[in-house]
Amino acid sequence: MTPGKAYLMHQGDWHTFVGRCVEQTGPFTYLFHHVSQIMDTRNGANWNDLQAGNKAARKAAEYRHESTPQEFPLTIRAGLWIGKTPAEEAGLEIVEE
Repeated sequence: MTPGKAYLMHQGDWHTFVGRCVEQTGPFTYLFHHVSQIMDTRNGANWNDLQAGNKAARKAAEYRHESTPQEFPLTIRAGLWIGKTPAEEAGLEIVEE
């Protein structure tokens, strides 16, 4: 994944996140800011619509925003997220120590 770009990441078992890559921290691990877990798409497996920027799909989905940086292993799939992440859209600030 490329630092500066946002990604939708499937981590398995309906654990899907959206975030902006900050840096690669290991061979297959990445640090992300402005991370949100997609709790419910409210429209089934419409991941391609969400990634591509479909406004109706993004508005319908339910997110849980993270306020701290998150590190993820790339385990199943990551797709480029077009535009701002849901946390960026919500204007959430990142808390770092």
